[in-house]
Amino acid sequence: MRAFRKVLSVLLLVLLTCGAAWGDLVYTTSDWSTGTGVGTMGIISGSAGNMTAEAGVVPILGADLALFSFTNGGAPRVLLDELDSYSTASGDRISVYRPQTLRTEKQPITNRAWSMTENAHAFAVANNRLYAGSYNNASIVAYDMEEKKDGNASYGPTGHYYNFRDASDNHKARVEGIVALGSRLYVLVNYSDSMGSAYMDSKIVELDTDLKATGTEFELTGIHNASGMVSLGGSKLAVAYRGGTQKAGTTGGVFALNVESDDVVEIVDGADIGAAESICSDGTGGLWIVGQEYKWSGDWSDPYVDPETKLYRWTGGSVTMVCDISSTTGYTFAVRCDETDGTVAVVAGDKILILNSAGTLQQT
Repeated sequence: MRAFRKVLSVLLLVLLTCGAAWGDLVYTTSDWSTGTGVGTMGIISGSAGNMTAEAGVVPILGADLALFSFTNGGAPRVLLDELDSYSTASGDRISVYRPQTLRTEKQPITNRAWSMTENAHAFAVANNRLYAGSYNNASIVAYDMEEKKDGNASYGPTGHYYNFRDASDNHKARVEGIVALGSRLYVLVNYSDSMGSAYMDSKIVELDTDLKATGTEFELTGIHNASGMVSLGGSKLAVAYRGGTQKAGTTGGVFALNVESDDVVEIVDGADIGAAESICSDGTGGLWIVGQEYKWSGDWSDPYVDPETKLYRWTGGSVTMVCDISSTTGYTFAVRCDETDGTVAVVAGDKILILNSAGTLQQT
């Protein structure tokens, strides 16, 4: 169920140009106030240090959107993913843009259906392929990165596909993260009961770049409702999780997994941050985390009041609270890092906060 209000949903912040302060950002908005859902993609100009939003660069989309930035042959690209429909298995529709000319051209390199991907929650690039992980149908699909003369023939499926859902199993699987380490892909999969109301132990599955299972899996006992996964460098992964159910996750945290030694260590206790809603790596072994803690309202018809939402930083030892972002309009919260200069962008409802690598607020 979605809250029917207008929210700013920055699913990924994409660096377009480097400036003295910070780069430009691509963002999406989602408006569910009518119950139908309408979105748009725009740019925030930041190279001069001013947050000037240019909405409607790509107007009138559906409201279920995802963004992914990557390089193809050394050239930067931005992928916009739109879930076509909740009621059918039509899959997603994607557009790939050249970010440096997005304002002027506004025409994608390709605009095509990805019928095998439905509600993509995770992306990765490895072995000259683009991988997309689906929330709705619990799959990962490999796509060709060749940009052909016929643009709409670009970024097509390679035929490599892996499904994490067993038709005979009542447990619902959902892909929430993909990280490429060398010649291996590590896929974070959530599992819930058949009603989708309570989460079970999550799992990380190792695949090769042809999406064949290597036989290595990591059972994450007690890790429920994982929200994201990033590389900690070397053979280490960091996984954030909410715990509990869709909303009332107060037993989450962050743990580190060494995929070579199979060591699992809790590095951030949920008692300190609540549910780990979003995570990103600063590129130097540190993490930025959005934590949420719901409070009991005393009313079973609406048991949880709006959460306390805060931004935290973990630097290898302890976790510290950077700022409180609870008092914002809307319900979307996320954090994204630019590993090249340490800039951090935080989505707080209908606002975006820009912080430097030291955690000092630069712009709102």
